Amino acid sequence: MEDIARLRLRCSIIGVALLLMPAVSWLLARGVELLVRWDALYGWGWPPLAWQGVTVAVNALYVLTPLVFLLCTGGVPARRLLPLSLPRADYLLPAVGVSFGASALGNLLSSLLLGILAALGWQTQVVVPVFEGGPGAVFLTMMLAAVCPALLEELLFRGAILQSLRPWGNGLAVAVSAFLFALCHGSAAQFVPALVMGLCLGCFAVRSGSLLPGMVFHFVYNALVIGLYMVQRQWGDMAYSLASFLFFAFCAAAAAGSGWFLSRRFGPVFALPPSRCSLSSGQRLGAVLTSLPLICAGGAFLWLMASTLTRVGAPG
Repeated sequence: MEDIARLRLRCSIIGVALLLMPAVSWLLARGVELLVRWDALYGWGWPPLAWQGVTVAVNALYVLTPLVFLLCTGGVPARRLLPLSLPRADYLLPAVGVSFGASALGNLLSSLLLGILAALGWQTQVVVPVFEGGPGAVFLTMMLAAVCPALLEELLFRGAILQSLRPWGNGLAVAVSAFLFALCHGSAAQFVPALVMGLCLGCFAVRSGSLLPGMVFHFVYNALVIGLYMVQRQWGDMAYSLASFLFFAFCAAAAAGSGWFLSRRFGPVFALPPSRCSLSSGQRLGAVLTSLPLICAGGAFLWLMASTLTRVGAPG
């Protein structure tokens, strides 16, 4: 019973941390609105580049706040929650390669889901990077969409959340952290890809003992996706379609070769070390589902996700 109580407490701490995210988002949005009013009132004339810098800072604080909260309240040393040792090169690079295949699978499943939703008369918002200005604007866009997620999201979800749950089983830790990672994207379009990637990167974080595989993949993948949008903006939809096809072909080839290598060298690609927890699977799941703060956090992000869906008409 003590183990159940400890797990429920850990989940509650995680839930409170995640509830800080929409609260911080609301406060930061009000702060940005205030800056806009002052800019209009006093004629500061901030250039677009300055506003993009504000956006980068806002998005960083959105993830940093729960991360700092977990590091300060979890009672677990930061070096244990944030393992940043360099894994073996013969594991790091193939793990990144397999992750590209998982990303392609997640996007394929997401496209199928969105197609079903569209057939039922629903559309979802899709956020794309905005490139306004010169090289400075592109750099800040890369910071916003590639660097910040690669560092901060991995530190929060594969670090502080996943690592703090590992005493109750690696499978539980990977599954819960992946589901929360997908929910916190707050988008129906991103839920499935984020869930698949959360499961994949969580397994590699456990098996490698490091967050670096996830960070490397997260950065490279996001940077390539930004590159695809730049191709579309520069050369049009035809070039974008061709580049997307080549990108998915690369993902499939990288996953096939890397998966073969990992299975030959290290055994089953996604196998996790066995759990030493004395609780049954049902007891652990019950402890997770009876954590009120965690359930509230999940409900809040589900509501945000639902708000990205728009009813456009009855099925044809």
